[in-house]
Amino acid sequence: MFAYFLSAGDGGSNNAPTVNIRRNFEENQEQVMRQFNEDAYRLKQLINQQIALENERVRLYWQEQKKALFVDIMELTEQEAQPFWLLYNEFSDKKDEITGKKRAINKKLRFVDLYNIDDKEAESLTKEYVNLLSQEANLQQEYYKKYKAVLNPRKILMIYKAEDAFRMMMLHTRGQIIE
Repeated sequence: MFAYFLSAGDGGSNNAPTVNIRRNFEENQEQVMRQFNEDAYRLKQLINQQIALENERVRLYWQEQKKALFVDIMELTEQEAQPFWLLYNEFSDKKDEITGKKRAINKKLRFVDLYNIDDKEAESLTKEYVNLLSQEANLQQEYYKKYKAVLNPRKILMIYKAEDAFRMMMLHTRGQIIE
């Protein structure tokens, strides 16, 4: 339509200016779209970096809250604290790895029609999930034995109480802004 108005002035006898204007417009449009896509990609990267920073800040916040809660509930002595935290952090890392694998299965299940899944795939996912539950139970037993070397039975029970209290604290504050 734009080209029509430009060519109408010369009686339609010379189409060269119209073709050049159209070509320039299309080239500019391609360049603008390329620049837009590059800018959008950079913006997405910046947003992802900000999200990662915020996630790390929140993770550290909860880590501090958990440690403070454990200290408050468990009343560890100086002799108990260092070996306990070494063991507990080691345990947490291993448990987080298992939890990540369980989350991956749960994520798969969100997109699976469980009423129409074939038996082979259902069996595979079930075995994988049950195996992870078993690994988690074995990990708990392994670290129970390790905790016994540095803590008395009462304080070992307090670990489980502190973990439960922390889980409840997180659930109660879920969705609230953390300053």
